[in-house]
Amino acid sequence: MRVLSGRPSNVALALLTGMILIVCVGCDNNNPLASAKLYPTKGKVLLPDGKPLTSGHVVFVATSSTITSTANLESDGSFVFKGASGDGLPEGDYKIKIEAGSGTDSKGGGARSKGIPPPFADQFLDEDASGLKATVTIDESKNNFELKLTPTKSETGVGDRRGGR
Repeated sequence: MRVLSGRPSNVALALLTGMILIVCVGCDNNNPLASAKLYPTKGKVLLPDGKPLTSGHVVFVATSSTITSTANLESDGSFVFKGASGDGLPEGDYKIKIEAGSGTDSKGGGARSKGIPPPFADQFLDEDASGLKATVTIDESKNNFELKLTPTKSETGVGDRRGGR
């Protein structure tokens, strides 16, 4: 008969160490930006009248990966992508949406969540409907985007088939 001494065996320690290593290997996979090469990405958001959108967020949604990144709008309509993993975005194609509200509102709801309509057409609240797109390249001089929030005809009511006989 064997008496347990209260000390873990070498086999138990090896198994425990192996399980900890397996868990730790996957720790950085939650942030796809952590291992990506980033390129400085900035721009400006303009309303249809050419004036800057002075508060809110710009959201870039990658078309070929799970990357979604948000930048605050400054009072002059400018934005710069900055993050804990580094500044900028990985090379690739992005769809873009705009979130109205305070540039310091980390929840992204801003004025919209308080029932205040945005100063632009609703189509820009969705990356698939906005029509706004950007391609981030290794050529940093091409990663400065001007986003003009001019609605499409269906958003302005032109060609809209509501009502009728």
